[in-house]
Amino acid sequence: MPKIIFFAGEIHPIYFGNASTREPIVWFDKVVNGDKAGVLFRCDDPDGNCEQDGWGGHWRGENATSETVICPLSYSTRWPLEAMCGHGYTIANSLTNCYFASDLLHRVYHVPKIGEETVEHFAGEYNECLELSKTHPEGAVSNSHSLQYFALEAYAFDIGVPGEGCVVKFEPTSSAVVASQTVTPTATRSELVAVTSEAAKECHTHADSTEHCS
Repeated sequence: MPKIIFFAGEIHPIYFGNASTREPIVWFDKVVNGDKAGVLFRCDDPDGNCEQDGWGGHWRGENATSETVICPLSYSTRWPLEAMCGHGYTIANSLTNCYFASDLLHRVYHVPKIGEETVEHFAGEYNECLELSKTHPEGAVSNSHSLQYFALEAYAFDIGVPGEGCVVKFEPTSSAVVASQTVTPTATRSELVAVTSEAAKECHTHADSTEHCS
């Protein structure tokens, strides 16, 4: 843990620009130490959404704001953290939800008690998150994918491949697991754009009933 904290000082500017370290630290602390009473991951698919093709899980929204459903697809496609930097995975060119832990991090931020309806999707693909950190660091600190990429890089550097990690240069068309979503960076939550893709999708719903796929 001490090494991760030390290295976080070096990678913080990559994903959050010149923004204070305070807000990202708070979002991670909320996951670890925040009040999670009533927050529930469930796998019984009460809303029937897991029957839809490509759905790895979804936040239940108005049906139950503290509950997130994990669909069977997640259990057959996600990797454990023990496989960090394996299977040809690179942080810059792979989806953020390849690992179960990073996918759950993303999903728990949808729960209002944790994400406070503040952690949202402002940028998705790796290069877009880097651009967001430069142009709108105030938005990057509460961008769901930026928080995931930060956590993945810190873990990869400290534990996956100590002292090296597995970021690798971003190459948009070099990998079958390259992120399929494209969003326009923005600093205002009211101007979030929809994520679209013609590739295979994994989807979930937001509080306003919009669908997000990755």
